[in-house]
Amino acid sequence: MIQMPPPSQRRWICRPPERGEFAVLVADADSGARLYLRAKLAREGLMQVDEASTGAEALQLLETRCYKLIILDLDFPDTDSWQLVRQVGESRPAVDFLLLTGSHVSRLDGVRGWFAGARACMRKPLHPGQLKQLLRNAHRAIPFLLQCDMSLPRLAVLQHCLRQGA
Repeated sequence: MIQMPPPSQRRWICRPPERGEFAVLVADADSGARLYLRAKLAREGLMQVDEASTGAEALQLLETRCYKLIILDLDFPDTDSWQLVRQVGESRPAVDFLLLTGSHVSRLDGVRGWFAGARACMRKPLHPGQLKQLLRNAHRAIPFLLQCDMSLPRLAVLQHCLRQGA
């Protein structure tokens, strides 16, 4: 299990992003998936991509660089993925856009991810069209996310899923 110091004891050393910089972290145990995501990100003009193959490596990178987008796989064999999601949510400065992927993602996982700050939760294999649209939305949405109150949409999503019997 990955342990991160409590927020009061954390020393964030990441440099602030430069104007127009859009750093991305792809955290996935599967090297083929990381390569595929890197290619898709490059097609959308997102070239500053770091990769992590373990949960510990993802946290280490998160402490040294500020990311606007994190694509995080929930199928890490060495890590409790939901603990990792929680720790990403506690990072400062906050990540603007978090996408979750996984082989066994359920509707309930999608709701749980939404409340943890994820903007989307996709089941593998990733559908190229959906991924392309999500990446475009992320690229456009980052400047506006801090102005939005996301509490009502999240509550509406939860109510909808509960009515559908997620």
